[in-house]
Amino acid sequence: MDDFIVGRKAIIEFLRKPLDLSPTTKTAWNKILRWRKDQGMEKIFHRDITGRPYIIPEEARRWFLEAEGKAKRVPRGFEIQSSKKTVAGKSANSQ
Repeated sequence: MDDFIVGRKAIIEFLRKPLDLSPTTKTAWNKILRWRKDQGMEKIFHRDITGRPYIIPEEARRWFLEAEGKAKRVPRGFEIQSSKKTVAGKSANSQ
């Protein structure tokens, strides 16, 4: 797994599925900037010494999981797989 995702295009590709981003780069980046401002995503965005934006994937996943706890919704691409299988609302161990 990569430690950093550097640059707008790489960040857009990483967040495309969870944020349902537009295929156009400019529109997708503007949506990311809106989410950053409106949803408090500024915690996961950093800048390197040349000013290029980067994110750390693990921080992004953690942010989405924390936001999921508040909103009761997990964005596509960041779902957590349960280790227990359920059948019609009952766990496999409760038979």
